[in-house]
Amino acid sequence: MKKLVYFIKLKIEKRELLEYLIWKLGIQKVLRHQVFSHPIRYLMYKWYSLYLLTVKSKSEKYLHIKFQILRNKKSDIFLHLDKLSKYAEESSSILETGVRGGCFFMGFFIRFK
Repeated sequence: MKKLVYFIKLKIEKRELLEYLIWKLGIQKVLRHQVFSHPIRYLMYKWYSLYLLTVKSKSEKYLHIKFQILRNKKSDIFLHLDKLSKYAEESSSILETGVRGGCFFMGFFIRFK
């Protein structure tokens, strides 16, 4: 108990108590969630995810909706997919290396015909 009191006292002196509590309680994970950082994109992601259930797979409409899901779902590249798709439209060939989940591929494929 003595260690805990000392620890809290130290956090108060360093003005770190609030940050520590936010981290320890996991509140920062909630605050970083897409619903707070990009609320419109999050709603679009949810909408297209539900809409995808009504579309036949392997159709052009399916690919378009899948692209909309990927460009609205928070990831490390979701803000870049529009630019990738624009580059694909202007190109005659594309070489992609290091495929992870296919996000880049969808960004290129949706416009490349």
